[in-house]
Amino acid sequence: MFWAGVKYGVTPTFDVIGAYYGARQGFFTVGNAQGAGGNGTFVAFPGAGAPGGGVTQAVNCAIASASSPGCAGTIDMFSLAMDWRFARHVDLYAGVAYSTKSGGLANGFVLSTLNGVLTGNTVINRVSSWDPGIGLRYQF
Repeated sequence: MFWAGVKYGVTPTFDVIGAYYGARQGFFTVGNAQGAGGNGTFVAFPGAGAPGGGVTQAVNCAIASASSPGCAGTIDMFSLAMDWRFARHVDLYAGVAYSTKSGGLANGFVLSTLNGVLTGNTVINRVSSWDPGIGLRYQF
């Protein structure tokens, strides 16, 4: 997980904030797979564990990487916010974030042709969203 951000004071009462957040996940076997010595330890690398267990998952991830939360994946998010302190204890803020999730980190989200281009046998393995927000904050 990593992030970077910047805050700029346009005036003494008005700030603009921007940030980037990212996460990367490698492939791992989901669930308890039989260890190499038959000891039932958790196995966390492709092709390991019970016969065909990790191999089957690796093949499924190669075909459709959003098929399992154990597939490799990424999350990228960009945000922009504005904060206006118009009274001593009160400020108004508004912002928007855009995020994309792909691979195993997109597992569980609705994947549709609206999130990318579907051509031929291409499988869509990513999802994106816009998330706006606005609020009024009172600070004691």
